[in-house]
Amino acid sequence: MPRPRKFVNARGKKTTVNTGVSLHEKSGRFYILDKAGNRTYFGTFEEARASLAIAEARAFPPISFEISDDDMWSGPPLEELPPDGTPLDEIGDDHPHKLWLIDRQSGIPPTKTIQIPADGFWLEAKRQLETDSKGFIDRLGLRRFFDPTVVAKGQGPTLRKVGEAWKAYQADQHGGETRHIREQISRWESFVRSANNVRVDVLTPEHFREYFDAVARKSKGKSAKMHHDRCAAPKSILTWAKKRYPEYGISRDALDWADSFDRRKYKAKRSIRQPVTPEGFTALIAQCRAWQQIDPEKIDVSTVSGRGKKHQATLKRRDGHQLEAILTLSLNCALDNVDIERIEWDHLIVEGDTPRMDFERRKAERLVGQPVPRVTPLLAETVAALQRWRGFENRTVGRVFRSARKSSYTRSHLARTFQRLKQDAGLNRGLTFKAFRNAAPTVAYRKLGRAEYADMILGHEVSSEARKYIGDVEDPQTLRPLVDAIQAEYFKPKQ
Repeated sequence: MPRPRKFVNARGKKTTVNTGVSLHEKSGRFYILDKAGNRTYFGTFEEARASLAIAEARAFPPISFEISDDDMWSGPPLEELPPDGTPLDEIGDDHPHKLWLIDRQSGIPPTKTIQIPADGFWLEAKRQLETDSKGFIDRLGLRRFFDPTVVAKGQGPTLRKVGEAWKAYQADQHGGETRHIREQISRWESFVRSANNVRVDVLTPEHFREYFDAVARKSKGKSAKMHHDRCAAPKSILTWAKKRYPEYGISRDALDWADSFDRRKYKAKRSIRQPVTPEGFTALIAQCRAWQQIDPEKIDVSTVSGRGKKHQATLKRRDGHQLEAILTLSLNCALDNVDIERIEWDHLIVEGDTPRMDFERRKAERLVGQPVPRVTPLLAETVAALQRWRGFENRTVGRVFRSARKSSYTRSHLARTFQRLKQDAGLNRGLTFKAFRNAAPTVAYRKLGRAEYADMILGHEVSSEARKYIGDVEDPQTLRPLVDAIQAEYFKPKQ
């Protein structure tokens, strides 16, 4: 009788979930089985899942729909194309849209019907498409789903080429070069020189570190604005290029590196390690609820001043709902400002018997190249605040927190609104947002005496020895004692 098959997760640990992937313990390689029972081995879990996704995609009926030139994936922007009627032999082979032009002049209609596999492994299939777009498209026949000119790793455009594209785009948008464009390009050129004009898809942290160290030296004794403007240039242009030209291969990590060094070196104060006090937390939540009660409709708008006050009141009312959700969630799950930027509604399960946050920390520590699992139960107070914010925003997909203009909610937005909240609550005495992240590990150390809990809730890698005593880090009930202690400390303070 054959032995029952054992499935594993991305870390090679046995799991009761049918992931479709098993581990050959002697060689340390992952494998999958086809219908005939033959094994196919892979070096990583992601490669095995991607191959499984391709096989599943072929077995399910596809979803067909049409795309046209108005669709962002079906054609390049008009301003990037040569004039109509330009012969193909006059267009260089290095033109980024040469293949698209060949298709267009060959008589292929601008509107196409494409097929997307309707299977349960589409997320893995999409990941495979992003990492090996040409091979995946050829295998599934989705040649026109993504731009076929996606560059191979190490063959992306140079930093200087990206700067030229940004400059041309901005000049077209503003009707010519402006002072802002010239200043931004000057800062970008400084970054290009310090990074030796490498290709954008092979950027490393060292390329950014050298530039930011030079900026810190030059801006010593100068204004904070001068330092910030020079630090913001690489992130700004790279973000634009990643959104407009996904085929360039700019990674999300590159944007994180461009932002991670964007700060002056300073000696950390002892107070930055302190958690927020229960009294301070209660005062901030009370001020959030006071903002929520503001009624902008009662403000007289017959004057310019009145209309301005109504606008500010509308923003404050919205910030009251959003900040209450941010503060309670950050305290409950030990989140920092970077987490607040990235967390999405899919990461929050606020309904059911076990409300929880399942939000991996995008920081590789011992597990090289893998995010660290972070599953935390949600308190009833946190769930209530999130549901009120969801009802106010009337949005259940995408990023949880957004700016008033419905754009990304950055740490700059959070810093400004948090500062105004502290001033209105009368707590403007060195209290930082990091104090909310410090609260949960402090309770773990002082109240429970469990350093492992502190590492788990912070998203640090927990050693295999510690995991024997505290269970699986992906089990939401593992952190229940710590979350209950947080509730007793902050949400139900002792009289």
